[in-house]
Amino acid sequence: MRTEQTTQQIALRMGLAGVASLLLWAQAAHAQALIDPMRPPASPSQQSASGPAPLPKANAVQVLLIGENRKYAVVDGVIVRQGDTLNGWRVTRISSTGVMLSGAGSSETLSITPRVIKTPRDPSNQNRR
Repeated sequence: MRTEQTTQQIALRMGLAGVASLLLWAQAAHAQALIDPMRPPASPSQQSASGPAPLPKANAVQVLLIGENRKYAVVDGVIVRQGDTLNGWRVTRISSTGVMLSGAGSSETLSITPRVIKTPRDPSNQNRR
């Protein structure tokens, strides 16, 4: 009787261990397919240096940070400063209006406001409320 009970306990434990193993394996396989949305983009030093890739139309300057001793820009989520490379293009200038890139004998300027034209307001035509 005791041997039969021990055999049943061993079988139950082995069955539970097998189910737990399958669940852990399935969870690990599922976790590999997930992409971390908080993972930072590749730094300029990790990007390809095999020559400049053509700039896709989606390149956009998102942030410009210009101080007395520093100039940074965020282009498509990548933080760059003058002299860095971005998709094989060299950042040659960062100004208050955008970022200039050069590579393979050509240059491209990415504007922070590509379709906005600022015009001064005429003070005589102000609407008063």
